[in-house]
Amino acid sequence: RNSVIPGLPTIQSVSPATGSGSGRTITITGSNLAEVLSITFAGVGQPVFTGNPDFTQLTLLVPDGATSGNLVVTTRGGSASIPFTAIDPA
Repeated sequence: RNSVIPGLPTIQSVSPATGSGSGRTITITGSNLAEVLSITFAGVGQPVFTGNPDFTQLTLLVPDGATSGNLVVTTRGGSASIPFTAIDPA
């Protein structure tokens, strides 16, 4: 049985870059964002997200308990991370 492993994911940006707290919507832009296994914010998981058809964007809510640290997207092809700054909602 032949299986194709997706390419290594990359993250170019997170929008908004700062000022995102629990319950706020963010968009992750990158490449090879297919077959996502997990998305974590400094270790806090967010299992619910939507992706676009060309696998370059993921849209999701910042989960409760998210803190500043690495935002990590793990796919079948590997993992990519970017620093993320969380704030408490005002």
